[in-house]
Amino acid sequence: MRLSVAVYRVNGQDCTIDGITSKNDRLVLVWDEDGECNPENTVKLVRRNIPTRSGNPYLTAYPVNEDGTPRTGGMFGGNYIKTSDSRFPSDYPIPVHDRFESAELSERLSR
Repeated sequence: MRLSVAVYRVNGQDCTIDGITSKNDRLVLVWDEDGECNPENTVKLVRRNIPTRSGNPYLTAYPVNEDGTPRTGGMFGGNYIKTSDSRFPSDYPIPVHDRFESAELSERLSR
């Protein structure tokens, strides 16, 4: 399934280091399908096995590679996605893990 979603930035700040949510106000959320995607405006839903109070799986979204697979190694950059469309797979905004750091930047920020 593909669904157009809005990007929500908390307090208008962006900590993604030029992530996909810093460049777009709307994205395409993809789940339950594989195939080619546009990495410039598409994120893929990932269900994580993390316990939640509701008992539902914890949902996150990751930018995609050109083959539609989620890009690994991302961290939460502070931005969320949501839509009022009833097909949206969550009752709450979904965090987007679109902050990617190089080893050098990670080392510098850790000091």
